[in-house]
Amino acid sequence: MYKATTQKLLFVFLLGVDLILFFGSLGDTGFMVLTIFLSLICVLMFFVKYEFQINEQTLLYRIQLFTFAIYVKQANAKDVQMIHFKRVSWNTRIAIVKLYKGWNMRIALFSPDAVFEELERYAERNNIAINKTKDYKILKKMA
Repeated sequence: MYKATTQKLLFVFLLGVDLILFFGSLGDTGFMVLTIFLSLICVLMFFVKYEFQINEQTLLYRIQLFTFAIYVKQANAKDVQMIHFKRVSWNTRIAIVKLYKGWNMRIALFSPDAVFEELERYAERNNIAINKTKDYKILKKMA
């Protein structure tokens, strides 16, 4: 089981901007309601967790708020078209599991980092095409 959480610094920044807008709009009740709603969403995002599980034949991607599942996607090996590995920032790797039907799974910022090697083994076991960018290969050598 691989786990990730939201990037909290981003939501702290958004919450700060939202509070500045709230105090700047004390006379406009419609705008105040909107900023309160956005503040609530920012606070709730602190409690979002992501889980990714790799089994012999299936991949399970789950997004949870507290302990409630918001989004669950399970894909069998036959549902996976390919797995695309690439670099998204200076030293962050990402894997995109492309499915024949439905939304793709974006695997980034999961810990431990062995998720990428496990995905490669999963693809080899199940004869799934793999695509790696040149930048990803460089990052993999450095890791």
